[in-house]
Amino acid sequence: MKKEFNYTFPQTSLAIQAAGIHWKAQFYWKIIGANHKSQKAVLVDKSEPFGRFVPAFSVSEIGTMIPFGFFNEMKIHKYLQGFYKYQVDDKTYSKPFSTEVECRAHYLLWLIESGKSTLQDIKKPEEFIELSKPAHQPHLENFFQAVRTGSPLNCPAELAYETAVAVMAANEAVASGKRIEFKPEQFRV
Repeated sequence: MKKEFNYTFPQTSLAIQAAGIHWKAQFYWKIIGANHKSQKAVLVDKSEPFGRFVPAFSVSEIGTMIPFGFFNEMKIHKYLQGFYKYQVDDKTYSKPFSTEVECRAHYLLWLIESGKSTLQDIKKPEEFIELSKPAHQPHLENFFQAVRTGSPLNCPAELAYETAVAVMAANEAVASGKRIEFKPEQFRV
């Protein structure tokens, strides 16, 4: 899959901005062309100083923005034909989208347009941090500091357990080729 398919398309990013969400992203679309008929976009990390840029949000960035209560209720369906739809209620589904990130982004827009959520409910993704250390080192440093001084953990044991349960179930689903159903009691220590 092309890298570009992991991010909101430029038109969707513009719709997100039009809805009032003006947040930074890790990557951006650099808009090339003078008018909408000849416009093209190139995915960049915005290190280029000139040009018109639109955020290119990833699945995780969009997921961060969706209010928690709605995120838990969100139902995204992937069809054998390769498209995605979100479920509005028991009988209504969205139009089809070619990528999961597009589907989630349009679900976010639908929450705002339908009045089910407001811009105040939308969570701002944390700023992106450039790590100068290996990815797991800050986590380990936090753990050792907590053991030595009693300072709080960035990831408490209960949350780590819940995450591990989900990852182990996903591994089991992949290995068996079957769908795994989660039960609330599986996430309790």
